[in-house]
Order: sequence, then structure tokens, then C-alpha cells
Amino acid sequence: MAGSSATLDRIEKGFLILRFGDPKIHLALACASRSCPELASFAYKPEKLDSQIEESTRLALNSRKIVSINSSEKKIWLSKIFLWYMRDFDGHEAGVLRFINEFKETELPQWPIGYMDYDWNLNEPEVGK
Repeated sequence: MAGSSATLDRIEKGFLILRFGDPKIHLALACASRSCPELASFAYKPEKLDSQIEESTRLALNSRKIVSINSSEKKIWLSKIFLWYMRDFDGHEAGVLRFINEFKETELPQWPIGYMDYDWNLNEPEVGK
């Protein structure tokens, strides 16, 4: 990556995903927007990297802002991350659902899928909390 601007986006998609082919990276590295997975409260360390990425993925996939089940609509709402990077999740919705179910506390029902609007606003902490 010498000679290029090393943004987090470029590191994630232009290096880590291409090199390691692990879609969990999409859920472990976050851009800090409101619709992104939560930022890790720890530094990733080489000796614990696999378990830390697994934990970040598990937390993200059990968050309603990444995967939401609407029982009254009988519909699953997913973050647009899964639509934008579907090729990294076997290229189809069935692959996305298989991936999610590996980490969800409860398996997703077999309902239609919709994609949530993505909020790019900065995920700032609320004042006074």
C-alpha cells in the first residue's frame, strides 16, 4: 500500500478482505457512522486477533442495528453491509443468512429479507451520559 492514501476503508477492502477473504472483517472494522457496527473498546492484538474478530462479529450480529427481526411483518431487516458486500458472503442471501446464523444467539426465521437505510452520520456519544 506504499504510495497510496491508507484510509480505513482502503485497508479493509483493498488489503484485508483481498488478502484474508474473511467477511468478519466487515463487522470488526467500523467507520464510526451510526449504522456501522460498534467500534471495539479494545486494541486488536496479534496474539488475540482471531478471538477478538470473532467477538466483534458476534456482538455486531446480535445488535438490532445490524440484524433486526420484525415479527409483525415476518421480515428480517439487515444492514446494507450485507447487500454491498454480498460477494464476500458467498454471493447470495442464503450465504448471508448462513453466516449470520453462525453467530446469532437465536437462529433467524426463514422470512423475506429487507435492507435498512444506512445512516452515515457520525456515531457521537450522547452528551451527559
